[in-house]
Amino acid sequence: MNHGNPDQSGGSATVTTMDEAVAFLYSLRLAGMKLGLENTRALAARFNLPHPGHRFIHVAGTNGKGSVCAFLESALRHSGCRTGLFTSPHLVHFNERIRINGIPLPVPEIIRLTREIQQEIAAMQSASSTSPVHSIPTFFEAVTVMAIKAFHERQCDISIMETGLGGRLDATNIIRPALSIITSIGMDHQKWLGNTLEEIAGEKAGIIKPGVPVVCAPDHPGVAEVFRSKAAEVQAPLIMMTPQEAKDLAAGWDHPSIAGPHQELNLGLALKALEILSAPMRLDTHRLRDGIRATRWPARLQTVDAGDGRTFLLDGAHNPDGMRSLARFLTEKHPGRRFDFVLGFLSDRPLDQMIQPILPIASSITFCPVPTERGADPEELARSVRAITHDAIPVSSAENAVTAIKRRLGSGSTDLVAAGSLHFAGTILRDIGAEPFPVSDECSLPETTGLNEYSTSLNGAFRKASSSGSAAGNP
Repeated sequence: MNHGNPDQSGGSATVTTMDEAVAFLYSLRLAGMKLGLENTRALAARFNLPHPGHRFIHVAGTNGKGSVCAFLESALRHSGCRTGLFTSPHLVHFNERIRINGIPLPVPEIIRLTREIQQEIAAMQSASSTSPVHSIPTFFEAVTVMAIKAFHERQCDISIMETGLGGRLDATNIIRPALSIITSIGMDHQKWLGNTLEEIAGEKAGIIKPGVPVVCAPDHPGVAEVFRSKAAEVQAPLIMMTPQEAKDLAAGWDHPSIAGPHQELNLGLALKALEILSAPMRLDTHRLRDGIRATRWPARLQTVDAGDGRTFLLDGAHNPDGMRSLARFLTEKHPGRRFDFVLGFLSDRPLDQMIQPILPIASSITFCPVPTERGADPEELARSVRAITHDAIPVSSAENAVTAIKRRLGSGSTDLVAAGSLHFAGTILRDIGAEPFPVSDECSLPETTGLNEYSTSLNGAFRKASSSGSAAGNP
């Protein structure tokens, strides 16, 4: 099968199947990871995108941004909006990255959109023979444009875009949102974003745009000052809460399927955003509550059925802050217990910082490979952990992760936790037959009653709502 891999001249076979579509998009990784907006803007412009009338919410941050997106999407959908949602990475199916009304984009639409993206990339390469390298959009740039195009075609009332890496130079930053949100800031991706919290916050703050309200709840004074300075520079209304204020806002809101005390902060950020949106979009509080209650965000402290009544905990913790949150959740919920951990890490993660939080509560650690070129070697991980005086066992293939889990469960353990990477979590869900978002070969998607009949000028309403909240919200 010809998967349509692009060469430097733009030659490629036209995709006709889902396998070919995904293979073509993944082949764009050969262009490397280039932070910057030039290519994304150029590709989007070929489709006359982003459309100035489309409403976006833009979400950046180190941890929690996916959960905030999930809360917002479910609440807005239950309130009658036709929603778009763009997140990454996917767990089981590529289609999960682009969802409309909570449903992954159907296979035929992925194929068609990929074909259209492919044709425009080839045209860009032909038109840019003087600098061919810069004419090849990356995987994430192409998929970002694909999502924006799908949301426009489906006439979404509001679309939620999660950044991939950073913010300032992230491909999603070509949009002008109605509202921006920045979640918690931690040490991650230092190679690209900086070596201090302030430097990383500066990159995340790159999504703050003139006149666009931004919601945040930083827990570090230096980070708060970065956000305050950037908002003042571009005259963006700043709604800044303390983490405790965000958690207090979330008190009393039921979200049974998303566990963990750290989700109170994420829910508080989402609720503050919905508070700003409520007046101009005429959102109903009862429907918002239904949406928050119904929110699903798999692989975040998810209890997974391994069969025969056996369950284990699955979490996508993928950086030191995530592992600390996981350890804190386990310690608070099950004081005095020890756990068997099955872990899969990416190679660019600091092993000592990833593993240290769980050592006091680990009875055993099994390392498995992550099915990506960025996956760390389980043998090397196990050797390093043994040097920290804790026993560790490597297994040879990602498929053996489920076997290792079931073997541990079969020995009588009910305290098993699988974590370390969303890629790893997705592999486990797939191999255990627990895919969270089944995809369809049909082009039809369920519709909701949209808000297109409302003619309220959102920009003016947002400025009014956020300016009244800005003075009270800024510490």
